[in-house]
Amino acid sequence: RPALPPARRGDELLWRCDGGYRVYAQDTPAAPTTQSRVRQSRRRNRPALHPLLAEARALFDAAGLNESGYVHPGKRMLVDLFVSRAALDAAFESTTKLFFAFEDRGYEVVLAPNGQGLHRADCEVRERGGKPFWGFRFWKPNRPTVVYLGTVAFGLTIFEMTEEAKVRYLDGKCVRESELSPADRRRSKERTETEWMSTRDMPTGRLCLKVFSPYAGVEWQKQWPEKVSGQLVAKIPEIVRELEAAAGPIAAEIAERERLADIERAKWQAEHERWVAGQPERDRQEAEKRRAENTKQSREQLLSVIETWATAKARMQFLDEIATAADSLPADQRAALLERLNMARELVGSTDVLKHFGAWRAPDER
Repeated sequence: RPALPPARRGDELLWRCDGGYRVYAQDTPAAPTTQSRVRQSRRRNRPALHPLLAEARALFDAAGLNESGYVHPGKRMLVDLFVSRAALDAAFESTTKLFFAFEDRGYEVVLAPNGQGLHRADCEVRERGGKPFWGFRFWKPNRPTVVYLGTVAFGLTIFEMTEEAKVRYLDGKCVRESELSPADRRRSKERTETEWMSTRDMPTGRLCLKVFSPYAGVEWQKQWPEKVSGQLVAKIPEIVRELEAAAGPIAAEIAERERLADIERAKWQAEHERWVAGQPERDRQEAEKRRAENTKQSREQLLSVIETWATAKARMQFLDEIATAADSLPADQRAALLERLNMARELVGSTDVLKHFGAWRAPDER
């Protein structure tokens, strides 16, 4: 039987027919070594778009827009881009050059493989930031786009920044006041139900690259915003150097977190084993405690039954003596007394000793 090839990250190692728990191949994050940084020969006949972007371009071109003009593809298994229609060409061109620059250094750019536990960081698209705001619909992919330096993953998000601008709602879309045509300005003098003015965050045409650690608990991120459109391409060498410098510390932090997690797991396992080993003794102690409690309750109930019977017997003797004394009374007095005696017996209740004793439960019956 031929041997299976080595598993690559994201390959499924365990499959179940019921679709339950699955295991995926993973890499231990380690920074690239000098030997692993093999510069790839630059291809002269490179495509105009990186393969990840070539697959996505048609979907971005055909996608709808949100209220501020940002593209919202219907599919989410795509490269991580959030830009307006006007900035699509620049975004695809800059991102292609960035991805090829990584690959020239021997690094792999992919959509995050299955089972790696990689997460996408949120983005602040407003150029100057601000308080949390509502009503702005973001598009984001199902999986982050990552570049592997060695086996250390960095998340990549390219987005277009926004700025606050006065807009007018015309013909179902928001238009900047500064971009209104003379005809639109004349028409806007007469306000209608479908036309209103407000302030809104609008795309600027300037891109920003956000690189972040996609590992849970490892906080690292950096942004490269453009001050002038098209400036991102010139920053690519700096970006690559920054990530190469950060790969080692991130790998070390992950290794330290794993070491501490292993210590916690070993501690928990030891405590669990001690608990399992001590379970028979705890069961014996618990059974002894239950037996002692049952004996105590049984004794208290029996004493209560005896006390109840003693009280009932004394009442019965008292009533019997009254009945005996009634025999010496005249007939009319005896009849009245016996009637009252019957009423007293009903109030006292049953004096059957077997009935009271039958309600008692022995320790083994509890």
